[in-house]
Amino acid sequence: MFFRKPRLDEIDVNNAKQLLDNPDIVWLDVREIIEHNQLRIPNSTLIPMGLLPLRESELRDVLDKEIIVYCRTGSRSYHATRWLNDRGYNAKNMVGGIMQWSRFDHPTIQGAV
Repeated sequence: MFFRKPRLDEIDVNNAKQLLDNPDIVWLDVREIIEHNQLRIPNSTLIPMGLLPLRESELRDVLDKEIIVYCRTGSRSYHATRWLNDRGYNAKNMVGGIMQWSRFDHPTIQGAV
């Protein structure tokens, strides 16, 4: 079986979980608000992918921090990660998204913010 080597701008859910309580890590959810309210990673910030260019200023004070970007399965967060890194951020796409995260029974929050 062939396993692809992870890209430098990717992180798997188990390695990401180890960073959950690290104050130097920013958790960014790029899903829509309804998805975020259904299930999210604790202490994550919601900026839907479509609003990222309009709300980038909200991230400017974290240019020196690592940003872990997630969505449902990793597709939207892949594109958001590339967009952020092209603008000088240190972002990593959480491969598999919150679906993979929840399969490992990692901490989540349900309900409206």
